[in-house]
Amino acid sequence: MLLNSFYKITAHSVSRKEITPGQIVSEHRLETQLDRLHPVFNGHFPGNPVVPGVCQVQMIIESLNEILNKKVRLKESDNIKFLSMIDPRVVDILTILLVIKEKQEEQYPVNATISAGEQVYLKFKGIFSSQSIG
Repeated sequence: MLLNSFYKITAHSVSRKEITPGQIVSEHRLETQLDRLHPVFNGHFPGNPVVPGVCQVQMIIESLNEILNKKVRLKESDNIKFLSMIDPRVVDILTILLVIKEKQEEQYPVNATISAGEQVYLKFKGIFSSQSIG
């Protein structure tokens, strides 16, 4: 939906680690580039463009779809914090960090951040499930 129009993934790295005995997490670091001229910025907001919060959450969903190679839906979110506004005139390269705990009963617990350098724009914690078709 937004991937390859609003933003593009330009790099992806992954690491796995055991955080507690028997619990593995994978960390996916995706470098993305925003399209500063995307039409969403004409309305959000004219003369003062800001990346909408719903677009940031959609970027997390679509990045997770790419990583898992399947469609997922957001089942629940424990916490979404928008810490600072993203002005695409100033920042167009973002890092999406997804920490995915091992799949539990067709559910994917995920912690995510969207940042640029030291500046964190979004912190997210939620659970995704495989999206049923039909």
